[in-house]
Amino acid sequence: MKKRILTTFVFCLVSFAAKAETLVFASVDYIPYASAHMPEDGLLAAITREALHRSGHQLKIAYVPWRRALEGTKVGSYTGILGAFKTAEREGDYHYTEAIGRLEMVFVHKQDTAFPKTDNNLVGALRGTSLQDSLTEKGYQVDPFNDYPRGLKMAFFGRVDAILIDRLMLRHLVISDPDIAGFANDLTIAEPAHSCNILHLPISRAIKDGAALVEQINRHHKAMLEDGTIARILDRFQFPDDLEPASLNRCPG
Repeated sequence: MKKRILTTFVFCLVSFAAKAETLVFASVDYIPYASAHMPEDGLLAAITREALHRSGHQLKIAYVPWRRALEGTKVGSYTGILGAFKTAEREGDYHYTEAIGRLEMVFVHKQDTAFPKTDNNLVGALRGTSLQDSLTEKGYQVDPFNDYPRGLKMAFFGRVDAILIDRLMLRHLVISDPDIAGFANDLTIAEPAHSCNILHLPISRAIKDGAALVEQINRHHKAMLEDGTIARILDRFQFPDDLEPASLNRCPG
């Protein structure tokens, strides 16, 4: 009898594993949301992985350049993208989940330095991004940097008047990087935020049952907010207690 029960249990496990399809999502490496250098591949990856697990799927992440992520997902080489803005021109190529995160870009500057100044504001932005171009279009002088820790040091040492950085990334770097933690109290955020954009999971329209997958992710993500799962994920990443799980999915105001 015991042998029969054990055999049945093993059969069920094997059957479940066979049904647990692996879905490949494309992503750029962007701390703390998705990164091969972080536990669980980052915050957004951890949230997405759990939502997919509840749908009977496993998550695999392909870290690729942004253009390849867009084009590969468009033709069905990838199931989806691990976080992107929803735009009218993209809706013909992707199904979109409901909000699953946000990017809230803020200017960070020295406590004893006024920002913005009347004119001649020199700001730092990540090299090669659309942010660099948009700041130039708005009349800022831009000094690009290669990574955000370097950018924060530029602000601290007065090489630029301010840098533009995602608010959650800033909080993560203060927690995780001892060098930045050492001078973080000398920096401040210029409020209100420069910009805020909602993140969704774009799912390829070229794959079978893409719309059904979006529905499953939305349902499980809502349940994760309600049952405390996302709060526990935030705790695992050691974000401060004042970061409300629901605030990740909407812009202030």
